[in-house]
Amino acid sequence: MLLEGGYRRRRLAWANLLGLSALVLLGPFSTPLSSGVEIPIIAYILNARPEVLSVSLLDDRSAAASTIDPGVLFSIDVRCRDNNTAADIVKVTAVAYSSKSSQSAQDSAGDHYTLRWSNSSGFSGFRIDSSGCRAPSDWTTAEGTWRFRARLGREARAGVWTLVVTVEDEAQSASRTLSFTVNGFASFSLSSQSLEVSGDPGTVASSSLQVSYACNVPISIGVRGTTFVGKQVSSFKLEPGDFMVDDDPSAGSPETGRPILVLSSSRQVLIDRLEGSGQIALYIFVKIPDPFLDQDYQGNLIFDAR
Repeated sequence: MLLEGGYRRRRLAWANLLGLSALVLLGPFSTPLSSGVEIPIIAYILNARPEVLSVSLLDDRSAAASTIDPGVLFSIDVRCRDNNTAADIVKVTAVAYSSKSSQSAQDSAGDHYTLRWSNSSGFSGFRIDSSGCRAPSDWTTAEGTWRFRARLGREARAGVWTLVVTVEDEAQSASRTLSFTVNGFASFSLSSQSLEVSGDPGTVASSSLQVSYACNVPISIGVRGTTFVGKQVSSFKLEPGDFMVDDDPSAGSPETGRPILVLSSSRQVLIDRLEGSGQIALYIFVKIPDPFLDQDYQGNLIFDAR
């Protein structure tokens, strides 16, 4: 019995050293415990807020840039971190807008562009180039870089724009803002490089051409003329004042649209504060002097956009 009691006391001492709250009693025929004691542990992993570490603007050659040309591809690199790993990030959004717009406005070629990535549908957005976009290749690390590639329309407003980038997980989000400049742009062309008119001396002959334009700043279209000199007999000429330009097909009354413009050797504004893109039909009128020699005449009508 003393031996049994001594054995029981030693087992109780070991149990207390293990920090167990239950009392272990061994009978006279018990054997020592050989298996460990399972203690359940419940771990709660808290959500870590995602972060936008950096935002980089890149030009069409993937070089760092602070200005963007309308009509040219550019990229936005967004580096994010989530301590629950990059796989916890569900959405990255980049919104670019002009000074005439706001972050929540509707997308438009002139003032507002929204680019998106989501873990369910990938890349999408206004004027996005999906083939040039990319998401992180390793989702097990805390950091990753998303690249958005897009092209601003040629009518994208010139001036300072704002870029807001937002990263989201299932519960929280973070944003970063930067500014960049959209460069001024203007394209201007005529449907013909030569002018053919025919008529009798003392009458007004006419011809037409079409102006195509695209711009992101207000422009004016100007015109001036040189003297047209006869190629066979140079004493017969057409002076700049013999030419008129209008935006309706009649040189007489009633006048519709803009007033008819009588040309001179100096630039005059034909159309002022033209914006966006489009086409305009123009009509050229020539007062044929009397007398007048039937021959080819060489000179220039100069149209420009400023």
